[in-house]
Amino acid sequence: MAEMNDPVERLAAVLADYREGELPRPNAEHIERWVGQFDSTARDAILHELSHVFGQTYLSRATVADFLASLAKSNKVAGPDPEDFWRGANFLNIQERGQSQKELLDLFSGVLKAQYGFGIEECGSAGGTFVYLDDGVFTGNRLLSDLELWDPSRKHRGTRIHVIAAAIHRGAVHYVQSRLSDYSFRWSRVLQLENRKSEKNISDVLWPAAIPDDELVREYCEMLGGEGYPPTLRRPGKSGSEFFSSEPGRQALEEQFLKAGCKIRALNPNLNNYQRPLGNMVLRGLGFGTLVVTYRNCPNNAPLALWAGDPWYPLLPRKTNWQ
Repeated sequence: MAEMNDPVERLAAVLADYREGELPRPNAEHIERWVGQFDSTARDAILHELSHVFGQTYLSRATVADFLASLAKSNKVAGPDPEDFWRGANFLNIQERGQSQKELLDLFSGVLKAQYGFGIEECGSAGGTFVYLDDGVFTGNRLLSDLELWDPSRKHRGTRIHVIAAAIHRGAVHYVQSRLSDYSFRWSRVLQLENRKSEKNISDVLWPAAIPDDELVREYCEMLGGEGYPPTLRRPGKSGSEFFSSEPGRQALEEQFLKAGCKIRALNPNLNNYQRPLGNMVLRGLGFGTLVVTYRNCPNNAPLALWAGDPWYPLLPRKTNWQ
């Protein structure tokens, strides 16, 4: 596969700190083993497009740390006295499962100590903004659940909640704000991605424009149609998204990841109904389709082809919320 060395090397370089210290560093052998599971005629296109997309949507530790450092001194976010703002902020540590919030709080605490000499354990005030940190907001379900458990009686009604995440999807913003209209939300992120159904033609997630000629895909789509939810397709044309190199490149990922996801579902009976071919999603469909990955983990909202295992060989083995 010598002709694939350039995109393979680019991809390995982009993913260099993925779960660093927990997994071996992704190398060419690992990437070639993963892509070797796809049709031989599609491998080049997958590698070229994925290396292009991940060059923008993979969020390294350095990228996230730089984002938090700029946020900590931003007058736009914190007003004329950022030090006073953050000292008075109430940092929420309310996730019951997983380590993402705790690790992001630790990272931001280090930023505050470096810039102002105090960490988040020294912050908080009666009138301060509530701050919810996480590495990503995808469907919004986890954020919604966390906040409802934190404030079941709405005693904090009317207060401001500042959501800070490396990546935020626009559908989640709409969903959370509509369900929790008692609060005033502010959102800060490195990446904002369009995933609303009304904007599917310019979406930043995988949203197929066509159903490939594949038996397992047809069966999955027929199952959805039988439940009254036939797949909603994107209108092909100019991608409309800044993250893909081209419409053909985008369609290559959509087609191949959809085929692989249906194959993975057929091979692995342990996947639940929400773990759809293009990523975890409660709503019936082909899947969420995000291509955002952070140095900490690959979200289950990403296509199964990236992270599912046994017997599929994953590019980005993920930690569950129980690990």
